[in-house]
Amino acid sequence: MNLLLTGSSGFIASHLKPQLKEHAITCMDKKESSKQDVTNTQNLPNGKFDAIIHLAAYVDVPESLLNPQKYCYNNVVSTLNLLEYARLNDINNFVFVSSAAVQECYSNPYAWSKATGESLCFMYNHLYGIQTKILRLFNVYGVDNTKGVIYKLQQQILQNQPLTVDGDGSQTRDFIHVSDVCRAINKAVKDEMGLYEVGTGKETSINMLIENIQKQTRRKYSIVYNPQANIGIQHSTAKNPYIQNCIPLWEGLKEFGF
Repeated sequence: MNLLLTGSSGFIASHLKPQLKEHAITCMDKKESSKQDVTNTQNLPNGKFDAIIHLAAYVDVPESLLNPQKYCYNNVVSTLNLLEYARLNDINNFVFVSSAAVQECYSNPYAWSKATGESLCFMYNHLYGIQTKILRLFNVYGVDNTKGVIYKLQQQILQNQPLTVDGDGSQTRDFIHVSDVCRAINKAVKDEMGLYEVGTGKETSINMLIENIQKQTRRKYSIVYNPQANIGIQHSTAKNPYIQNCIPLWEGLKEFGF
């Protein structure tokens, strides 16, 4: 297949590209060049593609609260431009990488931008028949990811700092390894249209995460709780996971030296 991949320099794409060796890939990421910014339709390439995998997005929730216009414009316009590009060029296979954050889409601009992207996918499917595959990712982790609670805890351990926890640590998350996310994206390219949850179906509290890190490292860490922090949704886990046999969290954490 001939694939157009956006966000090609990002964390997930860096793991995905080696798994797409059987395909011809055209990569676009504005971190590489402003001429690869898909919010500008003039940058979209000529040529015939069999599918589009749309990963490009700003993804930092706290930053989105400080700069909502940046997030809403970039994430929504890029998705709209690519769907319209697919319509005009008869590309009938569109994989949109969304987020489980859409469960509370009014809680921050990032979540809203992803929910709006999903709505655009549904509209282009309904009106123009484009086979849109929406992947709602849960908490993706891996050694190259510089965001998220696991990365934060790792950095605090390396710097001999207390571990900081928002809320009381009872909130649960569905942690999924980036290699399993790549499996899901590969599957979606070949699958029928639909809305799919990319998680393990297993929830882990932040307190349990820290407890297991302490067991694996055989160390006891000082923990500082921030009860006033906004933790977002209390419990987040995939109810109907798109893929099975995911890497267990405690196995995946070994990559971090835990």
